[in-house]
Order: sequence, then structure tokens, then C-alpha cells
Amino acid sequence: MRRFYDIHMHVMTLEHPSLVPFLTGKSEAGDFVKSGMLSPSFILGGRNLRSGTLAHSLGNLLQCMTGPLERILALLERDLKGAFTHRSADTRYPALPFWRKGTFWMRGKSYDRVVLCPLLMDFSEDPRELDQLYYEAPVEDRIFRYADEMLEAMRNYKRNRQDEWIFDILPFIGITPHVHTEKEVERLLGYLEKGFVGVKVYPPLGFNPWPKERQERRKVEMIYDHCQWHKVPIITHCDDQGFRLVPYQSAWKWSRPHGWAQVLANYPELKIDFAHFGTAYAIQNQNLRAVTGQGLSSLWSQELLELMHRYPNVYGDLSYSGTSPLFYQKLHMSLANEEEAIKDRILFGSDWSINLMKIESYSAYLELFEESPFSDRDIKHFAVTNPERFLNISAT
Repeated sequence: MRRFYDIHMHVMTLEHPSLVPFLTGKSEAGDFVKSGMLSPSFILGGRNLRSGTLAHSLGNLLQCMTGPLERILALLERDLKGAFTHRSADTRYPALPFWRKGTFWMRGKSYDRVVLCPLLMDFSEDPRELDQLYYEAPVEDRIFRYADEMLEAMRNYKRNRQDEWIFDILPFIGITPHVHTEKEVERLLGYLEKGFVGVKVYPPLGFNPWPKERQERRKVEMIYDHCQWHKVPIITHCDDQGFRLVPYQSAWKWSRPHGWAQVLANYPELKIDFAHFGTAYAIQNQNLRAVTGQGLSSLWSQELLELMHRYPNVYGDLSYSGTSPLFYQKLHMSLANEEEAIKDRILFGSDWSINLMKIESYSAYLELFEESPFSDRDIKHFAVTNPERFLNISAT
């Protein structure tokens, strides 16, 4: 069976994020601006500069976070079939739907299924984030409920379509260790025997890859020990933005590739994907940038390439960054002189539905990927061959 892989996307409702800690965080005044959230290259740029478009983008995103989860999967399925025609005039769309005649099409090749890898975010709440509020609120281990909902949605999706489904769904379980006990971390790892195929970690939520505290170190080592021994893939957030519950300095320190140096020194066979290919948006982040000719300008991207040269199981994905044609052009230039072994560890990802803050639809994102300057061989490797190796799936 021929399958096309989206290694990095999200299926979540508005019930899943922990919005209270996000809105009442303890960051200093001006932290939001200093972090680069308002950088023109992140959200406040391109189509979102036009009057009303930013609100349209936000509304479009919220429409795709209205549950239940199987409703969101059905929405994505209809998008691939070309059901939505109210499109922005300046957005590129394929002449024909990506899913037609019973198969998915990309660069003239057909695929029997699209494999979605929903990355579950562990928004479980730390009681310390809520202890200053007047009204008490129950602290929730949100990830367990979220994971069970995803498993049920996967069953319902196939049951409702019998043998005619479009998507194979291979989710990653989110783990934010500092809000859990060791027993809870072990319980979360147990989802890898229930249908989940990997682990998702997210430094801006407070995931420190190599904490100094002995108890916290033990919890992350539980994850690394399990994943390296069982060859379970990990995906970590790797750009300087995101849903942040810690000061931006900590988020940057733990998100950048060099923040994982100690981890890889101790676990050199760990299979890990650095999401977004290390894109840096922050205006004040000049100390994290490097001039690299016509190629990628983020020092984080260069750090990632260094790790890829050093460790054979380090990968990078294209999620969210691929909302810009310029990203593909710069990446293509940067890889022109790289050995094929580096291209063999690049993964296609969309970051849908979060990417709707920057692009109108899943189909529009796929169109940019199809129009990128990469060869047909590269496209197939990014979206088929490399993901199968990353996920330990036999070639089809």
C-alpha cells in the first residue's frame, strides 16, 4: 500500500489547551513583545497585514477546533476532496483536489492513504500556575483524557467509513514531565502500546530536555531510556514561538537544537525530530541568527544541520515553516551542497490546524509543498521514504 505521510499535525478542540495559565502567566511586562510573537515574519505579515484578514485567519482556525475530534478529521477529509470553494483570491490552490478517483495525488504520483500523525500536546496543569487565582479550579491531567478521546476518535473514524477511509492515524503522546509524577510518566508511556507511535515534547510548556534537579532528570531519562531502547521516535518543538507557559528565555534555551546537546551525548541513538527546522522569527533574536548567504538564516537551523551530521537519528521537519514559499527556496539552497544522508532525514509536516494562522487551508499548504523547488525524488523522500524510516515502518 502506497502512503503519503504528514508527520506533524494537530487534531484538538478548544477544550484541550490550558488557556488559564497561558493568559495569566508570570512573565514580566513586555515579555510577549520581546519574545517575537509580533514579528512580521511570524503571524503579523503577508496576508494577515490586510484589514480583517488576521481575524479571518483566527476564525478559520477556531472552526477547525470545534469538536468532537472525529468531526475535525471529517473536515480535513472534505478539504482534500475539494469540498470548500470559498477561497481567497490570492491563495494558490491545485487545479484538481488532492484526493480524487479514490487516491491522493502529489507530483503526479498516487497514494492509497494519507497517514496523519496528530501530536497531542500535554496541557496538564501545574497547580503553581493557578494558586494566585481568586476562584479555585481543579487541576487537570488533561493529557490522559485527550489521549483517550483520540483513541476513540480513531475507532469511530474507521467504523463510520468501513473500508473507505482516507486517513491512517498514528498519533504521538504528549508528555510534560514536570507536572507529572514518575508513575504518571510511566502511565503515559503505556499509551505506546495502545496505538500511539511516538512521544511529543514541547519546551515552551516547560519541558526542559536536561534538568539539573535529580527528580526531574529522572523523569526525562525514563522517556529517553524507553524511546532509545524501543526505537520510539520523539518530536520536539524547535522554533522560537509557540504556546508558551514559561519565560521566553527558557523556551528558547530548551527549544534550540544545542539545548539538546547533553541529551544526545548521553543517548546518541535516540531518534528525534526537531520540528519547524529551527526557524527563528523574533525581531530581538539577532544573537541567534547567522548570515549564511542565500540559504537559511536562522542559527537554530544551522545548529540542527550540525546535529544531523553528528547523529544519524536526528531529523528535521517542515511543519509551519512551509507556509512560506521563501522557506522552501532557502532550504533548497542550503541543502544544495549537503550530502544525500541529510536529505534522507527531512520530514514533511504541516502543523495543521495551527498553520491556519498563516495559510488558508490544508490544501493550500500542500500546494506550496508541491510547488517547492525540490525534485520529485526529494518530495517522495520527505513525505514517504523518510517518515517510514522515522516511524519504523517497512517500506511499501
